[in-house]
Amino acid sequence: MFLELFYLLLVGIISLFGIHRLLLLIEARSGVEFPLPVAVGDEDPVALVLIQIPVYRDAEVALRCIRSLHDLDWPRQRLEIQILDDSDDGSECLIEAGVAEGRSAGLDIVHIQRSERNGFKAGALAAGLLRSEAELVAIFDADFTVPSDFLKRTVRVFDDLKVGMVQTRWGYRNRDVSLLTRAQARLLDGHFRIEHRARAAAGRFFNFNGTAGIWRRTAIEDSGGWSGDTVVEDMELSLRAWRRGWKFRYLDQVVCDSDLPESFGSLRTQQRRWVAGGMQVLSSQVQNPGREGLLQRFDLMAILGGSLVAPLLVLLTIVSPLTWWQRWVWSSHPEYGAIPLSLMGWIDLCFFLAATVSIGLFYLGVDRAGLRSRLVEIWGLMILGLGLSLHVSRSVFDGLRGRVTVFERTPKDPQATGSRRATGVERLYLLYLLLVSISAMLVPGIASVPLFVMMAVGLGWSLTRHRVSASCQQSDRETRDELAQSPLDP
Repeated sequence: MFLELFYLLLVGIISLFGIHRLLLLIEARSGVEFPLPVAVGDEDPVALVLIQIPVYRDAEVALRCIRSLHDLDWPRQRLEIQILDDSDDGSECLIEAGVAEGRSAGLDIVHIQRSERNGFKAGALAAGLLRSEAELVAIFDADFTVPSDFLKRTVRVFDDLKVGMVQTRWGYRNRDVSLLTRAQARLLDGHFRIEHRARAAAGRFFNFNGTAGIWRRTAIEDSGGWSGDTVVEDMELSLRAWRRGWKFRYLDQVVCDSDLPESFGSLRTQQRRWVAGGMQVLSSQVQNPGREGLLQRFDLMAILGGSLVAPLLVLLTIVSPLTWWQRWVWSSHPEYGAIPLSLMGWIDLCFFLAATVSIGLFYLGVDRAGLRSRLVEIWGLMILGLGLSLHVSRSVFDGLRGRVTVFERTPKDPQATGSRRATGVERLYLLYLLLVSISAMLVPGIASVPLFVMMAVGLGWSLTRHRVSASCQQSDRETRDELAQSPLDP
């Protein structure tokens, strides 16, 4: 009986996260509108704005970001730009050329390099802030491009002196490259267009996403400044500022284009940092809780600890076969007073439907594309999330144990280094999922087959795509080497 109760506990906790998503969807669709603030006019006082672009081994994409600033609609005398370059791959000459090009376009732009990468991204942002007196600080990752009217459409929000941060929405220029990028785009659209929207409308906590946003300098300083204690400096600072009473605003109508990881290796790197960093912040909050009420704490738990669903799912795949065996024993020995097998089968089926329906409805709520395209993308993101459950689980435990202390940037350029490879444990886990899926059809566990199959398909997809991507990149490198060694035709 203990196994069944433990199984039901796992099912119940996982279902709570699904219910929470449905509540966010209802809130986001409650009719609350976010009118775009009136743009800054020519006769309005113009704030001094600092734009910071942290760069680490991403010189080529950083050049595109720098060039997008040439057309920025903001008085040049009230605009400062810092390229915070911590690269150690010899790419500083490319950045310097981009900076010189920016100066020729009339920008007040500087190239800042540190001798040591202390504090990683947080350290670079803090070091740059010391060299400016700007009252507002906009931050963009190197793979983003800045719309020409970005400042005109966002700065006016800070007329409310209690507003400490404004976050805008991410767009994706490589959204339609593959099912992998389409699935990621819908996943992030749900985060911005539903979750951020619902939280912002209710005045609840939501975090700065590290890029495509603006901070009031006073809010940063009042909250203790940037800290490199975690690998998610954006979330950690956001929580400190929110608890200090600063308001956050989300502008869904302002979109900044970026690049999505196009390989599973890059995605693994990104997910490891996001997940482990969230666990670091969650662990610190458990040790030093704020004054929030019970519901607010659960809401924070959903933000910081949403990745805990992954190890719960992995644990469910281990516990489920044991419960099937126990049910089979019960069916052979009625004297044990077992719960009817039909009832347990219905519980399994209801859990699977509740989990899939809640996720499906949540991401279906993002208004984009036709129904068929949305269903394909939802299917992709579901098997993507399930397939990476084991990798995410490892990142969860590494974050809780404090083993992730190095900021790993997400490689966006297909030729960039830093992608994480699949592990042998993931391949063994795939074999386990396939064997259990087959055995579930022979024992009282057939209602769980869809979950195991989806996890197996997702994991198999990630392993296959990783190998193909890696081999393609190797082929591209060999081709470039051959071309470099070939004599040029006069």
